Amino acid sequence: MLHSTGILKQVGDDSTAHTKNSEIFLDENPHGDLTQIMFTHGLVSYAQLGEYFGSYGLREPQGPTHVPFTFAHGQPANTVWNVSHQDPKRKRTFMRSMTAMGSVAPVCGLYDFSWMAEALPYEDSKRVLLVDIGGGNGHAVRAICASGIPFHRCVLQDLDVVISEVAEAKDLSGLHLVSIDMHKEQPVKGALVYYIRYCLHNYGDDAVVNILKLITEAMSLDSKLLIAEQVISNPPSAHAAALDLLMLNVGGKERTRDAWARVISAAGLAIINIWSSAGGPHAVIECVKRLPE
Repeated sequence: MLHSTGILKQVGDDSTAHTKNSEIFLDENPHGDLTQIMFTHGLVSYAQLGEYFGSYGLREPQGPTHVPFTFAHGQPANTVWNVSHQDPKRKRTFMRSMTAMGSVAPVCGLYDFSWMAEALPYEDSKRVLLVDIGGGNGHAVRAICASGIPFHRCVLQDLDVVISEVAEAKDLSGLHLVSIDMHKEQPVKGALVYYIRYCLHNYGDDAVVNILKLITEAMSLDSKLLIAEQVISNPPSAHAAALDLLMLNVGGKERTRDAWARVISAAGLAIINIWSSAGGPHAVIECVKRLPE
């Protein structure tokens, strides 16, 4: 089957060789890691969706526990992230897969971050310029800072287990590393920009509104919130529908423009622009704090 589909190449009568399609599955290839995540977080859960909905009813998972992924792994009362991080290899695979996401949905290109570097001379020297919420291994903050933003004016936030690994790598000198739970108070107040990339689609609407409210409370009136996510069409493309089904497994979902508008408004924010690619779902939603009426 692998020969016939071109994943592997037959050499002679009884030998096999790699192709470009198979080499991505070699150890520590981010694109292969992303495919592996699709299996562990997708197919394993899909196989038990019938049993899951039989137990919980035909409704969206309310998360962060009792979701198809944790149900399929025999730990329904645990969170997706706790289950994922129990296996060190699976945790490393997930972290590397986020690098591959950067090529699927590049950090830069849709939104022009250069204005932040241009604002440097006019901002208080103690003000944080960028807070990357749930920023993983820092792949996004690296890309953003390439526009001329110094690391020492930026903060990378994630779970303690992730931040510990980033600190050990010692390759983001000057960057402030902060362990957080994004479901609790945002510790950095009044930053110029808060940035959250492909985190909110992991959660249902109630959790997303809560996360956004906590960010809103930390924002100044001139702060901006940039949400990098998919904004899918209605009806969705086959690709968007497949990703929506994948996110269902972890208790999340992809959202349309109207769905994003609802959760953003409920958190006390206003959308000032949606920067998107022609014909693609990847977007950056630019928000500001809504003034009291």
